[in-house]
Amino acid sequence: MILELTGLEPGKTYVWHIGHGACAGSETAGAPSDYLPLTAGPQGQGSSSGSFPITNAGMAGYHIDVHPSRSTPAIACGNLQTGSANQ
Repeated sequence: MILELTGLEPGKTYVWHIGHGACAGSETAGAPSDYLPLTAGPQGQGSSSGSFPITNAGMAGYHIDVHPSRSTPAIACGNLQTGSANQ
């Protein structure tokens, strides 16, 4: 999976994770250490990637959250589905 974001605060580091259920869900799939943080570049763009053992080929039932830190609410969330891009 490749995560690409824009509109972030330049130079700031963000954490992200895949969660079970829709965006309202809160259970992280895997350990926090499975997710590499991303740091926004000078134009507010950031990216990260990872491989995850999701068995549902349709990606239904999962979402991605992005947070300024592990202890703060998400600033972005997107429900995953097959072929989802630019969500």
